[in-house]
Amino acid sequence: MANDEGGGASRSTEPAAGSSSGTDVELLYLMEALRTGDTRFHGLFQKFIDREIKHVRELQGIAFTERDKALGIQYTELLRRLEGLNHAHEQAREKERDFVNREAFDTFVQRTSDDFGTLRTEIQTVARAAAEVREGAATALAKALTEQNAVNDTRFSKVENAQAKILGGLVLATFIAPLISGLIVYLLSK
Repeated sequence: MANDEGGGASRSTEPAAGSSSGTDVELLYLMEALRTGDTRFHGLFQKFIDREIKHVRELQGIAFTERDKALGIQYTELLRRLEGLNHAHEQAREKERDFVNREAFDTFVQRTSDDFGTLRTEIQTVARAAAEVREGAATALAKALTEQNAVNDTRFSKVENAQAKILGGLVLATFIAPLISGLIVYLLSK
């Protein structure tokens, strides 16, 4: 038998040594010996199987260790991303507080529209009433002005008549006074 260090498999009765942990050739050779009933290879076959199981366990241990490392890294990365998402979520919530949801906005728009409609109706009613008041005031003012004009015409005609009489009296007095004085002088001088 050879030592466990060194090359690969051979067709000898010695197991393959080294890092190969057995090869397909060695396995086929041992299985052929078992099938034919060669009992001298039972020990070698058992060593081969034990060595393969040990090697698979080592590989599984390495795989589990690496998987645990990968899970740890993934866990750390997920925590980092989750923290970023939580921060972004909190920022989104803060921004969301500045906005009004659609239902509240629609309600506000509807109430505002209703309020504007009511206000428009009230303004139109007040405008009609104001127009009626203006028309009434204009009619009353026109009537009052007509009446005042009639009163003023009456007064002015009286004043004009009095003025005409005074003026006529003055004109008459201007022509008659010299005539009367000339007549008196003429009569007195005779």
